[in-house]
This record gives sequence, C-alpha cells and structure tokens, in this order.
Amino acid sequence: MLPAPPGYEDLYTDDGRAYLNLAVLLADGSPVNVPLWFVAEPDGSLLFETGSDALKARALRRDPRVACAILAENECARYVHVRGIAREADEFDPAEIHVRMVRKYKNTDPSSIPPMSVFRITPTRVTGYDYRDFPA
Repeated sequence: MLPAPPGYEDLYTDDGRAYLNLAVLLADGSPVNVPLWFVAEPDGSLLFETGSDALKARALRRDPRVACAILAENECARYVHVRGIAREADEFDPAEIHVRMVRKYKNTDPSSIPPMSVFRITPTRVTGYDYRDFPA
C-alpha cells in the first residue's frame, strides 16, 4: 500500500474533514465523479461506504479502476491525487465503518446504521499537489 505523501498526512486522519472525490467508469466507459465521506487505514488504503446496489457499487464490481482526489474542507488548492483499485471489503464491519465516518464528519454517533457495502481503495499511485502559493 502507499501511505499519504509527506506533508499531506492531515488529509488522511479521522480528526480532519477531508473529502474524497471518486471517479468510476460506467459500462460505456464514461467517467462519473462522486464526492464521498471516507476513512483512511494506517496502510494508506481508503474506505468508503455505499448502498449495495448504488451506481458506483455496480460500476466498481464491473471495473475496479478508480481515480480520486482527497481535499480538505474549504481548500481546493492543496490535495492528494490517488489512482488505484477499489474492491468490496467484506473484512470490515459496515456498522463500524459507518460509525467512524459519522464521528469524523458529524462529530456524533449515528442514530441508525443503514445497510451499506464497504469498499477499499488500494492505491497504486499517490501524489500530493499544493497550489496555494501559485502565482496568479
């Protein structure tokens, strides 16, 4: 696995509010981009949840190749770009992942646990970009 690039670790913690913009490929080859809540594992893999029959779940079962950007809330000039493979991660308890995500993004415990599937993105390439000081 590939960990966060040096200087971008804050985007991978459960303490921060970074978001995952995920691109998946539809059956006709066209990309679809969706913003997601996510949590990162110590090995650099990224976990997200989705409905078992959601468009992104069906697309990933057909073609697991993904590209995504991890961006901090209110900051789009500094991000991590990830390419990798996303597969269902049955080794994780969906309820535990849901609780982690709700605590991360809402700072509370969930009132209910919806039926979801967990997917793990295994990065094959990870690059950090920082354009905050880029001349206008």
